[in-house]
This record gives sequence, C-alpha cells and structure tokens, in this order.
Amino acid sequence: MTHAVEGQQISASGLPEFARDVIKEEFTFVQGVPDLEIMIRNQSEAGTVDLLLPMSAELVQVMNSQTADFQAITALYFRVSIASIEGIVERILTDLTSLIAELGASSGGATPSKEEADYAVGVTLGNITDSTVTISSAANNS
Repeated sequence: MTHAVEGQQISASGLPEFARDVIKEEFTFVQGVPDLEIMIRNQSEAGTVDLLLPMSAELVQVMNSQTADFQAITALYFRVSIASIEGIVERILTDLTSLIAELGASSGGATPSKEEADYAVGVTLGNITDSTVTISSAANNS
C-alpha cells in the first residue's frame, strides 16, 4: 500500500546546503494588480496560495537524489496567506487614490505641470519602500 504526504513543511535547513543562502524565507512580488487579483480569486480553501521557489525544479531533482527510495518530492513552494496579497493590492490602490487626489489638489483640476506632478508623487509615493512578505516556512509535496 502506498501513501502520499502532501504539503509537508520544511525549514530552510531542509534545503540542500548550496541553496540555503540563496533561498530566503521571503518572497518579492513583481506581479501587477491583475495577477495578484487572480491569485486572490484562485486561493485554496485554507486561504493561501502556493508560489514556486526559485530554482524549484533543480532543487526537487537534487533533493530526490538524496532521499530514500520510498519518498519523492514533487514540488517546492512558498505557501502565502491571501491576506498578505490582499494587503499589497490594498496598499497599491490606496497609494494611487492618494496620488490622484494630490494631483487634483496641486493643479486645481487642470492638467498638472511636471513640477506639480513631481510634488504629488513625492508627497504620496515618496515614502514607499520595497515591501517584503516573510514566509513562515517552505513546504514540499512528497
């Protein structure tokens, strides 16, 4: 009889040694709002989305060569809470709304000049830094 274990969590120390310095427990989102909204719509019943690790195909191959014959890893991914992705979308929409309001206020409703646009961007987006979503642990399907 064969049993499958899915969604098994591992820590960074469970990754091959060469990958531990490369794979961090954080994920940088480079997707646009439409892609993030698709992730939100397609979330799992647990309210999460699974995002493949960088180099995941190579890591799976190496890890399978180092595991027992009765075990096979099929995927390595970050499991991210949808609340984190919703927070990213909310921040983008809030910042854009603030930018539009500031553009309207600084230009009196007319098309803003370059200086007015630069000022509005500085006021509304000048304090934005890269946001990092920290992942509690990586997981694998085995």
